[in-house]
Amino acid sequence: MTKRTHRLVGIGGTFDLFHKGHRDFLRFALERSEKVLIGLSSDAYSHLRKEHPFESYTKRKENLKAYLRNENALSRVAIAPLDSVYIPKQWDYLPIEAIIVTNDSEKGAEAINTQRAEEGRAVLEIIRVPLDLAEDNLPISSSRIREGSIDREGKLWVKNSWYDQFLSLPQSLRTMLQKPFGEIVDAKTIDFSKEEIEHLAAVGDVTVTILNDRNIVPKLRVVDLMVERVRRFKNLAEMGLKHVNLTYTVQNTPGQLSPRVFLVVKEAFEEIKSGKTVVLHIEGEEDLTVLPILLHAPIGWVVCYGQPHVGTVKVTVTEEAKKKARAIVEEFTIR
Repeated sequence: MTKRTHRLVGIGGTFDLFHKGHRDFLRFALERSEKVLIGLSSDAYSHLRKEHPFESYTKRKENLKAYLRNENALSRVAIAPLDSVYIPKQWDYLPIEAIIVTNDSEKGAEAINTQRAEEGRAVLEIIRVPLDLAEDNLPISSSRIREGSIDREGKLWVKNSWYDQFLSLPQSLRTMLQKPFGEIVDAKTIDFSKEEIEHLAAVGDVTVTILNDRNIVPKLRVVDLMVERVRRFKNLAEMGLKHVNLTYTVQNTPGQLSPRVFLVVKEAFEEIKSGKTVVLHIEGEEDLTVLPILLHAPIGWVVCYGQPHVGTVKVTVTEEAKKKARAIVEEFTIR
């Protein structure tokens, strides 16, 4: 065990979507100090610093306390709302010895020391901790988790090898994939919120056509011009899809996932960020593209897909849905 070198240190952060990087950062602080002050960004301050959604202060504090309780360290920690880059006022005159920071919070520590120097108080030692890296050697962060690229342990939702290998659906999974991934809905009548339409993907010619007729334009639409394995449309133009900004055409053999599908779905979500609506035309069969979409989609997106003899299935993209999709693709065989 590392010898504790300090009596009292301070740390700060949002601690949104509590992940491995948070755990290691807290563990580092607890190993080096007898007591730790945690400034937890208030909801108002988080709104100023982050454009994306985040968990409430109450939820984030509960997650912090649950971890600290599990580490038998709750009694060694004090948590207070952080409303600015500076140390909460109630801690101003505590005998804090150091501030522990990562690369992205170092400027805040420097601002604290500048303020203290201007007030004639001793500056604090700044202890720097490297950010934890994910599988792709980029930092683990709540924003990357929310964007849908990594899980809370820093593991990629889409393996790098899937961009290079043809994957085949094993017979053992076929029955399981016939079960709906989410709730069964009527595409002709389902109500979508404005937020859902802004983050909606639709897979399957029937589902896409029904939504098109209702003037609902998903950001990503996937079609193969077939309905129940029978050619329904001669070409994309015949479908009459509205508001198409970008179209990809990809070959994908029935019962397989080509590396090109994974790559194009990834590119599609990048294009969607810039405000485009994308159509992915699969030459072959589009059914299995639901899996790459779930794996690439940001948390909170909605995916509607057609299930033969069942109807339309609506899936909200959650971490659990991504885990299920990844586990399924991991069972595919390399062609």
